Amino acid sequence: CHFGFNGIKEDVVVGLSYKSIDYFSFALPVINSVKSDTWEMIKEYRAGYNYFLNDLDSLVNQLSQLTVEENRLMRKQALYVYNRFFSRSSFEQKLCTLIKEVLYEG
Repeated sequence: CHFGFNGIKEDVVVGLSYKSIDYFSFALPVINSVKSDTWEMIKEYRAGYNYFLNDLDSLVNQLSQLTVEENRLMRKQALYVYNRFFSRSSFEQKLCTLIKEVLYEG
């Protein structure tokens, strides 16, 4: 499997899906139509492809030109996204930071 699929109907509003987090955790780049957080992470970290439902030709064109090395890099980036934003250690680090801010602001 080269990609995880994270497609959704255009009239549904979701910022981030558990499915995309699962894909990232397994270093699986995402083919994504979900806007907001997922869209921005894929765009910024090159952890897959974003697509518009009315422009599937562009997605097919990008996928058909993908090299093994580019896929390998996307896999690395997908795992990076997971480790940076969703892993247990990143969650614990963010929680500690928030607790320190609350304790030392007062």
